[in-house]
Amino acid sequence: MADNKPKPWLKFYPADWQADQALRLCSLGARGLWVECIAIMHRARPYGHLLINGQPVTDTQLAVLVGASPEQVTDALCELGTAGVFSRTKKGVIYSRRMVRDEKKARISRENGKKSGNASLSKQKEKSSWDNLLDKGGIRPRGQSLEQLDKSNCINPPYSPPPC
Repeated sequence: MADNKPKPWLKFYPADWQADQALRLCSLGARGLWVECIAIMHRARPYGHLLINGQPVTDTQLAVLVGASPEQVTDALCELGTAGVFSRTKKGVIYSRRMVRDEKKARISRENGKKSGNASLSKQKEKSSWDNLLDKGGIRPRGQSLEQLDKSNCINPPYSPPPC
């Protein structure tokens, strides 16, 4: 049975945060928005997805939640998306590959713990080839710097893939 109770804390590794090259290419404002998104995704179901009450968060709603203008949020999300910091589901929902992967790993560990903690009793893989593809940032423009990006093409309505 899945644990739907919100967790009061999440694992955060400052060294990993600072070592993420894609994230480091983003402005301070975009990185600040991303940490706010992580806090929202920590409470979401499914875990690691930018949802509130099961619904995708629009740029305008996110702006209200973080105390910024919708334009600032749209620009920052475009910057984060172009850098490959997050991925989107087929329905356009933003999610953190790391959070989804960590949750899957924790679920497998819980299941193994119910079997006396012997990992060899579990036939589940911790990481699939799909996870490897997602870790590489999915699809993003090649050979285009953040400065070359036309921000007017980055408005992301809910359920649509980003045009960036």
